Amino acid sequence: MTGVVKVSDESGDFSFDCEGEDSKACWAADIDYVLKEEGVSAAFDKLAKVHKENPGFATGCHTFVHELGLKAYIYYGLDADLDGKTSYCNAGFYHGFMEGYIENVNDVESAVDFCVKTAEEIGDEFPFVEEQCRHGIGHGVMEYFLLTRQDLYQNPGEIVTQAVAVCEKINESIDHLMRCSSGAFNVYRDFIAVNDDYQHLTKGKKLYELCEKQEQEYAKEGCYWETSKLLATGDDMKELFMDIATTGTSDKYFIDDYMVESDQEKYLGFATYSWAGIVGKSVVNDYPKDYAILVCDIVPPQVKADCLNGVFDGLFTSSIPTKEYVDFDLLCSSNVLDEEERKVCYSKYQNEFKTVYSSNEREKFCSIIPSEYKEEEICIK
Repeated sequence: MTGVVKVSDESGDFSFDCEGEDSKACWAADIDYVLKEEGVSAAFDKLAKVHKENPGFATGCHTFVHELGLKAYIYYGLDADLDGKTSYCNAGFYHGFMEGYIENVNDVESAVDFCVKTAEEIGDEFPFVEEQCRHGIGHGVMEYFLLTRQDLYQNPGEIVTQAVAVCEKINESIDHLMRCSSGAFNVYRDFIAVNDDYQHLTKGKKLYELCEKQEQEYAKEGCYWETSKLLATGDDMKELFMDIATTGTSDKYFIDDYMVESDQEKYLGFATYSWAGIVGKSVVNDYPKDYAILVCDIVPPQVKADCLNGVFDGLFTSSIPTKEYVDFDLLCSSNVLDEEERKVCYSKYQNEFKTVYSSNEREKFCSIIPSEYKEEEICIK
């Protein structure tokens, strides 16, 4: 059950003033009100406006669109008015939407049908929509098991194993299998992170024990992708950035210490990419963007390119929707980058907007890129 409490000032003005300690709750209420009154597309317009006007919104934008997706399902179900704006903030909309859908109908086959149908309808506006939707199915299945299999709460690893088994039944391609599986591991990661009984599973080598046990490559990838993000938050990251600010280097990178050697050749780069994505989010507003590049100087040389790509990914998905080129222009043109790193930056930027925005929108994104870095079929027609 949901409801809206409308509070006005003496003149009858209902507009929100979201300054102060409760700003995040206020932003959420503001966006939710527009969603309920005007629909999904209008809510994303409001979200983009809040994002632009409030620098502190950036690092949480994925969470906000995740909640927007869940509420959209609650309010509108399959009648929600979906368009290309649902790509904003790494498409968390579909992760929340599918959680609501699967909890309500408990039918993963129809969930797949929804993803395919949505791709047919808005794939030109948001080319990567089916992949994000299938990732959302993994979210939804895991959330459903957490709600219905409390007898397994003492073994959250078994819950996610059962969720991955469902992903295996409804996906044929390896890519779709990984996306669905990573959605399940995403919920597992959040579950152990906020539950005091499982804090031991978030520390050191314990974090990766579940990943080591996965037999299928796509399940290992999904596990390493999601759990590695826990290593890029909290005091460790604050200390890392403090080290870089004062000395230009740090010894706080420890993913290779936690991962068994037999997995490192195939998965260390993958885990580093994911870890660096959170670093990229952090520098949108919280830290100087050059710090993110310097972070990649502390990782093992063989995964430096993965680190850079992760940073660029995190920066893109947390920047103001449709204005990502502003942050990327500052980063790719930075003097901290050498020539090879600059090529990686512009290449990643082009591939990011290719998956998120329609071909009709490429011109403004391509306009910031020096001609020598423009790529065929993206910025060179």
